[in-house]
Amino acid sequence: MEKDIYQLAEKQRLLAYKNPDSISKEYDAFLEKNNIYHSLNRKLFEKSLHGHIELCDGILDIYKKTSLENEKISLLEDLFVIGYDRNALVELMLLVFKSQNRPSNLWEYGDLLYKIGNFNYLHDYLELVKDKSLGSDRQMLLLLLGKSKNKTVIPVLIELLSDNSVCGHALDALSNFSGNEIEESMLKYSKSDITWVRNIAKRYLDKTKKDN
Repeated sequence: MEKDIYQLAEKQRLLAYKNPDSISKEYDAFLEKNNIYHSLNRKLFEKSLHGHIELCDGILDIYKKTSLENEKISLLEDLFVIGYDRNALVELMLLVFKSQNRPSNLWEYGDLLYKIGNFNYLHDYLELVKDKSLGSDRQMLLLLLGKSKNKTVIPVLIELLSDNSVCGHALDALSNFSGNEIEESMLKYSKSDITWVRNIAKRYLDKTKKDN
């Protein structure tokens, strides 16, 4: 199984090399010039990247060159692994969310923002989750708001319980807080027809009962 995955990854790399719009070949050459080899094993590759701050400027230059959505998010993930400035990294991704030409893999940007966990931009995250045109691409941003444990986000999370595209994630985010209004919401969704949403509410209520 693992061998099949590596073979598929190698085929994808060779196809990327042949794509005139891809920066894969240039990126691999840049890494090799700096004694880092783009291993098909992601864990090994991340281990070799970690801490090499001197690579950031070069990676940013390559990031600006590519027009391919999968390459852009991949380069941002590499910058995160290296330890690039967290504020600068978040600002790059916020530009993507706020652009008129949003990529089809926008959800992945939210996922990376969640992994970074930078709460200096709560206001920006709140504005984004209120934008219904973003649909389910807001899901990980909602979890990020919950992860912040900042009580100012609660009213927005409660409001978004009525939005079917993010309802479950809003409920999950609310599980990081306490209060009568939140408990009432959990009681309501403990009867949800959606199993994973119902389980979030039940876990919260069980924990609340034990704590009391």
